[in-house]
Amino acid sequence: MFSCMATRQAGHYTRMHTALADSMLTKALDYEALYSLLDTLKPIRSILTIKMNPGTPVSTDTIILYQQLCQELSTRQVQLVAVPFRQAYEDKKLVELYAVNLHRYRSRINEHAAFFAKLGITSETPAVQTITIVENADKYDRWRGYGYLFGYPAYAVDFFVQAGMTQDSTGEFVKRDFFQIPVQAGEKGHFTYAMPKGYTPGVADSTLYYKALHTLQSYQQLRGKYTSPQGLHARKLWADWFKNR
Repeated sequence: MFSCMATRQAGHYTRMHTALADSMLTKALDYEALYSLLDTLKPIRSILTIKMNPGTPVSTDTIILYQQLCQELSTRQVQLVAVPFRQAYEDKKLVELYAVNLHRYRSRINEHAAFFAKLGITSETPAVQTITIVENADKYDRWRGYGYLFGYPAYAVDFFVQAGMTQDSTGEFVKRDFFQIPVQAGEKGHFTYAMPKGYTPGVADSTLYYKALHTLQSYQQLRGKYTSPQGLHARKLWADWFKNR
């Protein structure tokens, strides 16, 4: 596992670093990771998946490059981490990049302390280690762990896990509805979670929705100021955001 400690090394960017950092942060900000980077709605969110041929010099260089970017883009509030998956996909080694809102991550672990404790996780466990433990946990614990870490309401996590258990025992798919929260890339299909069929969204859902909408609208206003014909200067936006906090 690779932990990207919260440091800032502004000015140490090559042209390639700058382009890659802008590309990586643009993807993060335009999708669900926005709510980890500029808000506390999601304790953890995946940014992108890197596919590599294991053991080759090019793959090693790629890991090193992304480690450097994680270190350079992390802050005291938000940590970027790279987590390798044990399972290969089509003979490719997968490394997932995550954004971790450190304050929300710790508070979320504390909110569900009994569950995480049985996995050996506390609020002081480094996020990169927690992700690895959850990824390799038993199926239902994996689902529940990711549900909590990704910021879904507790009732929705309970429903998803119970529905999966019911389907496994009966072979019948449990019908469901979906609650959609918009991101820059689109209004549906991104920040989404399942709820019981016919369920009327409650306070937890509406609170999450309107907080997210406020953050998204703030980001959209910022986005216009940092966009040129060459694209979004996401690294500059990110640096200025924390400079003004």
